[in-house]
Amino acid sequence: MVRAQKELFEAIKDSARNPALLRAARYKLKQWKLTDSQIKSLETNKVVQTEIEIYSDYDGFVFERFVSLGDHLTEGMPMFHIINLSKVWVMFEAYETDLPWLKIGDKVQISFQSIAGEKFEGKISYIDPFINPSTRITQVRVELKNNGLKLKPEMFAKGEVEAGLQTDDPVMIVPQSAVLWTGKRAVVYVKVKNTQNPEFKYREITLGERLGDFYIVKEGLEEGEEIATNGVFRIDAASQLAGKPSMMNSKNKVKIEVSSEFQDQLSDVISSYLVLKDALVNDDEVKAKDAAKNMIKVLSITNPKLLKGDVLEDWNNHFKNLNTHLDNLIKGEDIEIIRVSFIDVSNQISEIIENYGIGNPQNLYLQYCPMADAFWISNKTVIRNPYYGNSMLECGEVKKKL
Repeated sequence: MVRAQKELFEAIKDSARNPALLRAARYKLKQWKLTDSQIKSLETNKVVQTEIEIYSDYDGFVFERFVSLGDHLTEGMPMFHIINLSKVWVMFEAYETDLPWLKIGDKVQISFQSIAGEKFEGKISYIDPFINPSTRITQVRVELKNNGLKLKPEMFAKGEVEAGLQTDDPVMIVPQSAVLWTGKRAVVYVKVKNTQNPEFKYREITLGERLGDFYIVKEGLEEGEEIATNGVFRIDAASQLAGKPSMMNSKNKVKIEVSSEFQDQLSDVISSYLVLKDALVNDDEVKAKDAAKNMIKVLSITNPKLLKGDVLEDWNNHFKNLNTHLDNLIKGEDIEIIRVSFIDVSNQISEIIENYGIGNPQNLYLQYCPMADAFWISNKTVIRNPYYGNSMLECGEVKKKL
């Protein structure tokens, strides 16, 4: 570096007769990463500099630093990781059931938890062609201009896409909360007409695409029929206990057969669920959230490659719903909100046990709390209520052995 500066000073003296030599000297200093203004300053002052500031080739923020004062550097060694935040990528996770409604170029309305009341708009620029086999999701990318640098890396975002149906014909839809799954077909409970007290009848239907919180109904329902949209699992459990057709004992129900290896994996899921249940019995919000996180981890270890066809589709729905309910539980602001999400988790677990069975057989019991109007699973007959904890510890009853 010192020698290159001295060569510049000598070239300046002879610049009138040999301008090419001056250009070469300047070029050599540029190869040392000096800027035009730094070279001009050297030419003006004609003083050799032994300490030189090196500038990044790019504008941005220092994201990582790999060097400290006094370090020796080698050629090609990174010193800093610079990020330009004038544009950012927003990465969304889309379930495979969402993919029929998404395409590159679709407009996305985006909101951020930390920027209340403000909406951003972008377009889908990339959809990952591969689906994660464990989570059953794929990555969807939207690029946004970051005016004022409001958007920070690792912020949480929610995106909404308006997608039109592929047909102009009217379609019938039902809420997602109204549906119980039995494999490829789904179950709803239809209100019986002209009865003094509300009664509901088991009905298998065929569903089409999912529309956010709704499903398209392809067959099985008629316009004008009323269905139960909430508490469907409780209606089904009551029908089962009364010996009426239900999801668990329908004459048309085909028993789901899975390998003992997959059942062993389900045993681990049930064990993690029982830890979550016990945390709520003890009114321990922190342990409950930790147990839910562990349950998600255990779920991710289950191997869907052990399943095929309708069984795989049925499991994918359970897997997706369980992860959603557990995620809601973890986000719960207090233990009461956590317990509401636990109702949905328990309903899913009960269905899984009934449909698939588990390895390492153990005594499991379906228990019911009339105050919460909710079920849970326990490995003991004694009642320890997870919906009220110590305030109503023994409230409930054993409905049946699973």
